[in-house]
Amino acid sequence: MVYLCLWLLRCNFCPLLEKSESCPYFTTECPPGEYCTSSRGFYGALHVLSAQGCVRADLCGSSEMVTYRGVQYKVRYACCCQNECNELSPGRICGASSAYRLTQHSIAPLIQ
Repeated sequence: MVYLCLWLLRCNFCPLLEKSESCPYFTTECPPGEYCTSSRGFYGALHVLSAQGCVRADLCGSSEMVTYRGVQYKVRYACCCQNECNELSPGRICGASSAYRLTQHSIAPLIQ
């Protein structure tokens, strides 16, 4: 999947925590080439961890194994490309099954 973002993003930030834990409101500016993400950690099929922040473009729409407090979890990354777009509201997150061209004003599928 290829994402294109044309400016530095300001994203909501919360470290990887158990999904039941509340997180204070923080924002962070992503480095060039990174996008806002809402990440979910799974133990088997059970969603148990959540995080928000910035992630490298190559991780958008993918997942990886992460160790948290000595246990392995599969973390999935959903990316978006607007300031503070990474709330846990799924309507504002880019889909992981399609490639998108992300510009300052719109999200449009890439035509291949």
